Amino acid sequence: MPKRSCPFGEVAPLQLKTRVGLRELSRGVRGEEYRREVFERARRLLFRGARAYMEGAWPAGPAATCAVIYSPEPDGEARDGSAERRWRGQLLIGHDGKLLRRPA
Repeated sequence: MPKRSCPFGEVAPLQLKTRVGLRELSRGVRGEEYRREVFERARRLLFRGARAYMEGAWPAGPAATCAVIYSPEPDGEARDGSAERRWRGQLLIGHDGKLLRRPA
């Protein structure tokens, strides 16, 4: 038995699988809303991680073991660097949403 022909002819659009990626989502009709949602999610993760880090829930890494930081002021006084040493190094957001210390 022969295969039936398409009853719609050439006017019907092709029904191909179309992959919609992140670029299409961010540039689409609701692109601004999607970008704002991603931005807000990243901002919440950053602030939540920073708050946990400042409250002491984050363990000190090897870069933060120095107890004395030399002062950049002209008098050259050495001082306790407990406040400054917490901010040494860059923190990254991991796949699970937790802050990770960048390897030195």
